Amino acid sequence: MPFIGKKPTPAALTSSDIAADIITAAKIADDAISEEHLDATVITGLTALGATPADTDELLVSDAGTLKRVDFSYLKGGGAYTKLLTTTISSNTTNVDFNSTYITSTYTDYMIIMSGVNLTNEHNIDMKISADNGSSFKGDIHTAAQGYDSGNASSSSYSDGSAEKFTITPKYMRAESDGNGWFEIHIFGTSDTANAVTATWTGGYEDNSGRSHAITGGCGLSDNTPHTTNFIRLTPGTGNFAKGIFTLYGRSV
Repeated sequence: MPFIGKKPTPAALTSSDIAADIITAAKIADDAISEEHLDATVITGLTALGATPADTDELLVSDAGTLKRVDFSYLKGGGAYTKLLTTTISSNTTNVDFNSTYITSTYTDYMIIMSGVNLTNEHNIDMKISADNGSSFKGDIHTAAQGYDSGNASSSSYSDGSAEKFTITPKYMRAESDGNGWFEIHIFGTSDTANAVTATWTGGYEDNSGRSHAITGGCGLSDNTPHTTNFIRLTPGTGNFAKGIFTLYGRSV
């Protein structure tokens, strides 16, 4: 447009000359926004996830200087356990069950950590497994466990295929408020149709002699008929769990 009279003196453009929200992505040059123009609120100002990311959740990474998105499944690492469920007992409970909602073909192996467990009656802690979500339990289980107490006395338990349970504690556990136990149980091959399920465990507890009792090793093997497992039950030999924290983890290999 031609000027009439004297040409106006050029003036610098200021932010007040630009209406809010009118600059579009098309007006910003590629690679023009650098770290000095970013504020921490681009992260802190967003809603927190509050849980372990799902395998398909995406993150932003720099691949040798090129920005790319990557699924979380590539970052979480192989062979690691994923926390699935925690059950906390604060009053008398006969069984702690992990059903087919959590025992699925997604994972091949499971781990259960039992913390601060206390029984109402002096007895063993047993584990049972099921292929029909707890309607029935596998029998013909071969199991063995060995332990030592603080008086250097040994203990053992075994079953040569006549039981439908894994006996976790080779000696009775004390039934008092200070007679707590801690155990770590690994169950392998729950979705393996070619082999039977195997379990191993370690732990420590106060036995019914009032001594500290350490399980130095234990293993169990179900019958030789391959099957999948979709239900795990932890139960005292008699009585109830008075308290305890039971956490289930899953792992794919």
